[in-house]
Amino acid sequence: MLEAVIFDIDGTLLDSVDLHAQAWVDTFAAHGHALPFEKVRKQIGKGGDQLMAVFLTDSEIATFGERLEADRGALFKQRLSSESAPVSRRPCADAAAHR
Repeated sequence: MLEAVIFDIDGTLLDSVDLHAQAWVDTFAAHGHALPFEKVRKQIGKGGDQLMAVFLTDSEIATFGERLEADRGALFKQRLSSESAPVSRRPCADAAAHR
């Protein structure tokens, strides 16, 4: 019988916003686009297609958008286990822990 389910939305259990942003920054740089971390970080939460549209032309997206998004995903996953930090406990997490 199933006793528990953990469902995480980015930022609920694991603070991964900066990891997402840095993965995008590094991947854009590898594809010839140097972007400031803070500008990219402000776009986190959008889908990759929407994020890329802020910084790239339609032609660039058509040419290497899929590759860029795949590279970013691989880099993010590589870094996730070693560099991520849990979000500090919240009242709802405390209540769930004591059930």
